[in-house]
Amino acid sequence: MALTFQQVVSVHDLEQIRELYVNSFPAYERREFNELVTQLSKPNFKIFRVLNINVNVGFISIWNFIDFTFVEHFAVSPEHRGRGVGKEVMTTLVRNEEKPIVLEVEPPIDDLSIRRVKFYKELGFAILPQVYMQPSYDGVKPQVELRLMTTHPAIAKERVAQWVKTIASNVYCL
Repeated sequence: MALTFQQVVSVHDLEQIRELYVNSFPAYERREFNELVTQLSKPNFKIFRVLNINVNVGFISIWNFIDFTFVEHFAVSPEHRGRGVGKEVMTTLVRNEEKPIVLEVEPPIDDLSIRRVKFYKELGFAILPQVYMQPSYDGVKPQVELRLMTTHPAIAKERVAQWVKTIASNVYCL
């Protein structure tokens, strides 16, 4: 499969992934759409449409920080799941990023969350043992208990507290 990545730079581009964004994440694990539009102007935030021959097959949003890259959201459209799209997207990201990559996952307690953690582990991520509370997106939505995974677990012990602080103050700032 020959995937391409197209950076989302306008509301029109963002509309192309709106349905997938809204349907892939519960309301408490995502921004309201108008707030996502606002994020496009932030210099360290990027969102990419994932295309296969000009057909949207997914998207990924990332934050580039000085000492790590944070994956905020990643989704593959339902009709393209199980075809290697997710693996190709994440493999490309890992291959092209020298800094540690950090992302959030649900605690591995049911079949879906266990499969998701296994997916990332197969791509070289390790789950960190610390309980992590995803901050509220708007001060009203609840915090969510999640786990962090990273491509650099050996340095995570030293840096996880700073990563969490950076994520909270930049990604979830109100």
